Amino acid sequence: MSESRRVPLNPCDYFFFSHHRMMQRKADGGNIALMTMEVDGHIEPDHIRTILQHAFVGHPVLMSPLRFSILTGRPYWKIPGNKGEASAKAVQKAHVYHDLRDKSSWEARLERFCQGRYAPDWDLLEGPQITLEQYALPWNQTRFCLRWPHLLMDAAGAQWFLAELSRLGELGSDVIEQEARNRLPEISSDDQTVYPLRGASLMKRLGLFLSSFRAQRQHSRFKGETLFKTKPRFKNQRYIHRRWDAQRIKAMAEKHVPPGAGLYARYLAVCVFRAIHRVFADFHIEPEAYFISMPQSVSDFGQANASSPVRPVPGNYLVTPTLWGRRDLIQDKRALCEDLDRQLKAYHENRTALMQWAMLWMASSSRAFFYQWLMRLPLGLETLSSGFSYFREISRPFRTLCGARVTNLWGAGPLPTPPGWNPVFSKFDDKLNLALTYPRPAISDNLARRYVELIESEIFESS
Repeated sequence: MSESRRVPLNPCDYFFFSHHRMMQRKADGGNIALMTMEVDGHIEPDHIRTILQHAFVGHPVLMSPLRFSILTGRPYWKIPGNKGEASAKAVQKAHVYHDLRDKSSWEARLERFCQGRYAPDWDLLEGPQITLEQYALPWNQTRFCLRWPHLLMDAAGAQWFLAELSRLGELGSDVIEQEARNRLPEISSDDQTVYPLRGASLMKRLGLFLSSFRAQRQHSRFKGETLFKTKPRFKNQRYIHRRWDAQRIKAMAEKHVPPGAGLYARYLAVCVFRAIHRVFADFHIEPEAYFISMPQSVSDFGQANASSPVRPVPGNYLVTPTLWGRRDLIQDKRALCEDLDRQLKAYHENRTALMQWAMLWMASSSRAFFYQWLMRLPLGLETLSSGFSYFREISRPFRTLCGARVTNLWGAGPLPTPPGWNPVFSKFDDKLNLALTYPRPAISDNLARRYVELIESEIFESS
C-alpha cells in the first residue's frame, strides 16, 4: 500500500454510511452485514489469530477508525502509522473464539451466539471494522462468522478477504509475515479505489447525474403499498437460513426463465415476487405492483476497469435497480420472468447503472451533515415490498482454510426500510443458500418463517 494515511470512502460507501447513520439516529438499527463459513475440520484459534493479524497488515482499512475531514466534512479511514502494532491490538478485539465441542446443548448455544451478536450497533470511530467469530463444534466441525458495517465492503469484498485468509492459512510460519504484504493478483491495495466514471468528462458526469432523476422515476408508473402503515420501535435483528441443492433449483429455473446470464438471480427474484404477493394477500393488501431492490456489481456493466478485474478488498461497488412485479402478471410465472427480463435489459441498455453511480458521485461531494439532509428526500426505498440480493462466488473460489475443507459459505444483511426484511441468496459450489434477515418486532418470527416457507414453495412449486 502507498504511504497514504487516509483512504476516502468511495461514493457508494458514503451512501451506505449516510443511510447507516440515518437509521441509527431513528433508533432503527444500522446496516451490519454477516458472512458465515462452515468448515469440515478443527483449526487452532492461535493460528486464526496469526493469519488475521497479518491480513490486517495487508489490508489496513479493515482495522482503521473512521474520521471526518475538517476541510471537506467527508468521512475517511485513518490508516494507523505502525501497522504491526495496530494489527496486534486489532486482532485481540476482532477475533472471538468459543469451544462448543463438549457442550451437550451446543446447537442452542451456537444459535444464541450467532443470532444474539447480529446487532446493529457498531462504533465506527474505533477499529477494527470487522469481527471474526470462530465456533469449534462437535464432529470436527467449525463455523466462522464474519461481521462488518456494510459501508466497509460488499459481499464480493468480504469473499476476497476470506480468500486472503485462505491464502495466508496455507503458508508456513517462516514466510507468512513476508507474504502478508503481497496479495492475490485480483486484489489491489486498499487505497487503489475503482472509478466507474473514469475517463468521463465533467459535463458527461453531470449529464448522467441529471438523467438519473428520470431513471429513478421509472417505477412510479405503478402504485405500491407498504406492508405496515406504522412501524413498531426496533428491538433487534434475526435471520433464518436455508440451504438447497443448486442443481435442483437450476432445473426449476430452466423451465421458466428465458436463456441468458443470471439464471438463478432472475428465477429467484420471480419466486420472491410471488411469495410477497401471497404475504400481502394474507394482509388483504392489493397494490398494482410489488417492488424489490436487486444489487449488482457495477463491474458487470463493463465500466469498472473493464480491462482488469482487480479491485481492493474494502469498498462497495454496487448499483441497485428497483424492479417491479406487476400484480396482473403474478399468476403467470413465465410472463413475470419475461417482464423482469425486459426491465433488466432496459436497465443495461439505458446505462442506468452509470446514472446511479453519477448520482452517488455527486452526493459524495457533500459534507456529512448535508448528506444526512439529502437522506430525508424520497429515494425510492419507501416503496419496497422486500429486499432481494443474489451474490455469486468470486472468480477465484476458495475451498480450504488452513488445510480444512470449506463446506459452505452464505451471507446475510438487513434492509432497514419498511417492511425491513431482506432475503439474500448465494451460491457456493453445489449449494444454494437463502438467509432472510428481519427486524423484530416489526416482523414477527412467525411471519418471517411464513415468508421463507412461501419462497421455498415457489422455488420448488410445492404448493
